Amino acid sequence: MKKTFSSFFVIVMVFYLFTVGYSTASAEGLVWKVSKGKSVVYLGGTIHMLRASDYPLPEEYDKAYEDSEILVFETDMDELQSPDIQMRIMAEAMLPEGQGLDDLLSVSTYEALSTYCDSAGMPLAMLNQLRPSIVVISLMSLELQKQGIGQEGVDIHYHGRAVADGRGLAALESIDEQLGYLLSMGDGYEDEFVLHSIEDMKEVGQQIEKLIEAWREGDDEAMAELMIDDVKEKFPDIYRDLFKGRNDKWLPEIEKLFATPEKEFVLVGSAHLVGDDGIIEALRDKGYKIKKVR
Repeated sequence: MKKTFSSFFVIVMVFYLFTVGYSTASAEGLVWKVSKGKSVVYLGGTIHMLRASDYPLPEEYDKAYEDSEILVFETDMDELQSPDIQMRIMAEAMLPEGQGLDDLLSVSTYEALSTYCDSAGMPLAMLNQLRPSIVVISLMSLELQKQGIGQEGVDIHYHGRAVADGRGLAALESIDEQLGYLLSMGDGYEDEFVLHSIEDMKEVGQQIEKLIEAWREGDDEAMAELMIDDVKEKFPDIYRDLFKGRNDKWLPEIEKLFATPEKEFVLVGSAHLVGDDGIIEALRDKGYKIKKVR
């Protein structure tokens, strides 16, 4: 099996990434037009962080946006970016008082993490009071910054446009649900989660290059291989909770959109749309007409 991203690399809050000069003229992106009779819903796969050079986005996203009246995101983007929620995330990212990472991890894993942190320029002492998932996110964010990745991603970009244009906004899950997934990653198998994430972060540049190329080319098979196959094999609990479980919850909410008079553009992490358990395949199995936007 080809090396793919660990569970961390596909989490909702840090789906990051950069391109290396792919032409947007030939790019297709991951945008589908889903039809049931005369009702239409667009589905677009997002990348949550980009570089300035990644803009303009593949034109298929603009096509879906212009033909839609309502934008549907994973969660409430305004609430997610509010100071109250940011403070709450900071508070809940902490381990219980009196507990540190050295209490959760084996000696060998803690030493491996400490060595990696030193090489990354972020001493582990700065992170020792944080949950393992937040530690991994912090380290990944640092790696991305080193590679110039930090611009707003697809979801934030279109949320801003929708607000400015007065479009309707909706969400598939609550902030509480999304934070629950984020904060609990790796619970119960912290050593394996941290060690696997460290190994993947060492090759993040090469892996991200492949992922962005697949995203721009609209290669959903490659996206599934890069984003979810490794998680499904090595972390079945995370795959069940973070991907398949959420897809199953979102599917009836998406189906409800076909009963509305408006056209909606649903923007979710690309990993939720591709693969055998992805939303596109689920809708196809239910008899919806599926067509890639070109």
